[in-house]
Amino acid sequence: MNIFKKRRCANPFTSFVVGLFAITLAAGLTATSAMAASSMVEQAKSQCIVGEQADGYLGVVKGASANAALRRELRDINQRRKAYYADI
Repeated sequence: MNIFKKRRCANPFTSFVVGLFAITLAAGLTATSAMAASSMVEQAKSQCIVGEQADGYLGVVKGASANAALRRELRDINQRRKAYYADI
């Protein structure tokens, strides 16, 4: 019995579909973590202090004031988004 015998997939299409599913799942999980926002940011969004910009990043609404902690959180989220956008 040769335990190192190569196995061939019975159906190449099945291998393709399984591989595509794995890649899609990994990309989805990455996107979810990259775009996840903290409760502080969600609260600021609900108070119209922070909003989604047309370029896909978060920003402080004109005329609104954001404290240093909120700005730091926005910067971190936007850096993760930038890394994600560079991958796609």
